[in-house]
Amino acid sequence: MTESPENRKRGKVYFTQYNASYLPSIADACGYEIKINISSSIELMLNDILEFSPDFIVSIIRFKFYKPQMEALAKIKELLPKTKIIVTGEPFLTYNNNVTYENPFISYAITGEPEYTLRDILNGTPDNEILGICYTDDNMQSVKNEPRPFIDNLDELPFPIRIANKNSVEYIEVSRGCPHHCFFCMATPLRGKVVRYRSVENVINEIKFCIKKYGVTEFVFKADNICEDRCWLLNLCEKIIENKLNINWSTNIMPGEIDIELAKLMKKSGCVLCNIGAESGSLSILNNIEKHISIEDIKATNKILKQNKIHVNNCFMFGLPWETEETAEETIKFALELNSDEATFNIASPFPGTKFFVYTMLNRLISADLDFTNSIKGAIVRTHKLSKEKITEYMHQAVRRYYIRPKYILKTLFTLNFKLIVRMMKIYFSAFNKNNKDKKKI
Repeated sequence: MTESPENRKRGKVYFTQYNASYLPSIADACGYEIKINISSSIELMLNDILEFSPDFIVSIIRFKFYKPQMEALAKIKELLPKTKIIVTGEPFLTYNNNVTYENPFISYAITGEPEYTLRDILNGTPDNEILGICYTDDNMQSVKNEPRPFIDNLDELPFPIRIANKNSVEYIEVSRGCPHHCFFCMATPLRGKVVRYRSVENVINEIKFCIKKYGVTEFVFKADNICEDRCWLLNLCEKIIENKLNINWSTNIMPGEIDIELAKLMKKSGCVLCNIGAESGSLSILNNIEKHISIEDIKATNKILKQNKIHVNNCFMFGLPWETEETAEETIKFALELNSDEATFNIASPFPGTKFFVYTMLNRLISADLDFTNSIKGAIVRTHKLSKEKITEYMHQAVRRYYIRPKYILKTLFTLNFKLIVRMMKIYFSAFNKNNKDKKKI
């Protein structure tokens, strides 16, 4: 039984974001009082941290928010010099061992799967015995310990501590790892080539827990490749139905990995949406990214899901090294041809640890002032044929051409999907305002 917070003596741990991760549960199991930040305001977070006065702060850092997140942590260290700051996330997978020397406000950088490494830190294991960390030793020397092996049995992890209610859409991580190691993707470097599934029973128990404690019935099943083991997914759907859980769920899938039997069972178990990694409408680009999918795979997957009344969101990206005006136009036309319920258009970013990053370095497509924070606004690297500005322009053009068209508007109105109507109107007015600004410039 977990000890009540007022009786704990080990200390306090503050988590700077809420994403239903296992880390707060790990700290709770280690006997610490925990607090999770739920505000997007850095000022409110700083006030919250000062009031809580934690012994440790744990922050998951993302490439796209690296600079503002690190600046906030540096400010926190100034205000609370005795607090130890622990960082984890994508940027530290490939970071050299000088990370804590270059950023002295960081006590530990976790370089792999963080759960058991955090447990060792909080339990006071000597620094030189903790696998998977960077730190600065007593002689002010930067140290990078041996990597920690991936967690074999994910069922051993405690359920995430959630800040949820009956209107929440909650993430449940069902597996880790992907064997494909696509050109642009971080999944394989971060979580390995071997797909490690939680047991179906363990996932079902977490769903039941969320329903009973929070009244939650909307879930996203998070996986790098949920369809890799078809039998596992069939079993999960069968158990959801057998337990009469009455939930709605969504997930990400690879094109070509869904058949009619599986789609029918997914729908019956409550699947309402699948995000499909379509990536591009250009066959040459699909071949180059080593994802081993085809145009026909994407079409067939869309058809099967539509037949079973599962909503489809096709996800595309612009700006891979071989992108040209012709391939960008192919992608837009292909998205229009598929005419799915939604389409997401992104810009590809060459994050360190991917083959994409190595390629851009070797082919000098990357600038010396590369800043991943700017990837929120647009392209940060060029292609062999297109400038960064042109890539960003194609992405915006794709959004406008997809959502602001009579066929899509009529379909949206016909289905009376309020959320899609709101999204459509936001896109329309955004495009309208942009066009007006462009006219004023002219």
